[in-house]
Amino acid sequence: MPRFLDENLYPEDKTRGMMTMKHCIPFLDSLTLGYVYRLPQDIYIEQLEDGPSVRWGQEPPPAHNRPPGQTGKMPAPAGHHIEHLVWRTQVAVKWPEGYSVLMTHPLNRFDLPFTTITGVVDGPFAMHQGNIPFHVREGFEGVIPKGTPFIQCIPFLRENWKSTEENGVFLESEANTNNEDFNQGGWYRRRKWQKKTYK
Repeated sequence: MPRFLDENLYPEDKTRGMMTMKHCIPFLDSLTLGYVYRLPQDIYIEQLEDGPSVRWGQEPPPAHNRPPGQTGKMPAPAGHHIEHLVWRTQVAVKWPEGYSVLMTHPLNRFDLPFTTITGVVDGPFAMHQGNIPFHVREGFEGVIPKGTPFIQCIPFLRENWKSTEENGVFLESEANTNNEDFNQGGWYRRRKWQKKTYK
């Protein structure tokens, strides 16, 4: 993706033209936030009469079907089969007192043929392999290759919050954007964004 929608029209001045998603730091941050689980092997999704089923080539199983009835009437994401399958991660993780982890579908990965259901786990806790549910897109049948991201884990400091109303916040937000500094482009990256590191 180019940095500007029409950068080829202005080869001598790369600051001209409409900025693309490549300039959207909040979007790019979401792709690298926290830690990502990736499939340790290929899995094959087969469509049977009663819904999708998963197969794999080697033990231990990276996923399997959940027994029917465990999820009651919980709806599936739009465009997905109602049948729950579950991920069986091949690692155990531990996080410290005072922290929780948001475990969710890889952010902004709408291209994947499944959607992982979101949950939050509190520490201190050494989490076992887990039964993390997911739904397969309607009609999808085929291989989901080794290395495909299937869960994104985002740690956060657990603390209580209380929302309040404050006069003038909207005017403050307008002041951030109605000025020459903002119009130069890249204001958020230069003035507010902070690098986040996960090792």
